[in-house]
Amino acid sequence: MNNINNGSSNGNFMKNVHLEFVQNKKTLLLCVLSIWALYIFAGFCMGWKRMGGGTAEIITFSIMAMFISTIVASMAFSNMKTKEQRIFSLMIPASVESKFFTRWIAVVPLLFIVLLSGFYLGDLARICLLYTHP
Repeated sequence: MNNINNGSSNGNFMKNVHLEFVQNKKTLLLCVLSIWALYIFAGFCMGWKRMGGGTAEIITFSIMAMFISTIVASMAFSNMKTKEQRIFSLMIPASVESKFFTRWIAVVPLLFIVLLSGFYLGDLARICLLYTHP
């Protein structure tokens, strides 16, 4: 009768995801909105100068995405800066894998979606200004 119940680790993973997103709701929303605002601003600048829409726009937006993703990835584990934050993070009842994959999901797939939508928002801003600006 040596039954090991691993079902609790899946429940802890979802609880950890919920905890991270609830605790960092304001920061995450501010980051997403600032990324989109940066892309929209770049699109407005390209539309104002009547340029973009080709390889130059893709290269510009890709370089922006590279810098943004580097900054976001460097801040992924920023909760380990002080002693109190480290203790709080380590005392959360979740496995190390679930804590890591929670941050990984936020940085890799979700950031890719945010950056991809930023590409479209920037291009849409460029097109709108191109057709409304005389």
